[in-house]
Amino acid sequence: MNIRLASINDAETISALIYALTEKYVVAEFPAHSANALLASMLPEGIRKQMHTGCRYHVAELDGQIIGVIGIQGQQTSLPPVCRRGP
Repeated sequence: MNIRLASINDAETISALIYALTEKYVVAEFPAHSANALLASMLPEGIRKQMHTGCRYHVAELDGQIIGVIGIQGQQTSLPPVCRRGP
């Protein structure tokens, strides 16, 4: 496994990984307008915007495929670590 700083080119993959899990496990507890805003921030353009404004994403790769991600804003995580298991 390799852990590295994500690049802007990883935004699509990061989005795919965190969007689906957030939609499934997190936003059900949110009011609709808050859920929509959170999910919009996790689209590829939202990830790129966060990268441009100082959020650092680190990705975990296995066999060249991104299997996990964590976002760090300042000295705090901006989202919980996310890992995908299996194919």
